[in-house]
Amino acid sequence: MAFKGKRALLVLDNSSGHTKLDKNPAWTLLATELLFLPPGTTLDQGILNSLKCRYKSKMHQEFIWPGMIHTMKTGESFHLPSAVCNISVIDSIQTARPAWNEVTPALITKALLNSALPLNVDS
Repeated sequence: MAFKGKRALLVLDNSSGHTKLDKNPAWTLLATELLFLPPGTTLDQGILNSLKCRYKSKMHQEFIWPGMIHTMKTGESFHLPSAVCNISVIDSIQTARPAWNEVTPALITKALLNSALPLNVDS
């Protein structure tokens, strides 16, 4: 998804899986710069927490509640592990996108300003 003249900044925490991206020559990103947060810096309390809450809510709405309602109407038993196992990676991605779209720019700005990151903010 390359847009002419556009660049992206991908902010990553210090997860061991993330740091491997920077060292792997196969991960050459043409229009994306990777910014690794300093050790001990976390955005979990703001951006990631908001995303996780919205994502979990949407997963329940899309996949868990319909199965529970069906079992209440039919009298069949509901088995949560089976319902969760039927969720595909595609389902997860398609659920994450609208959850991310609900994370507001104001929340992201507030989380970044409250972090220990040295930021140059234009007024």
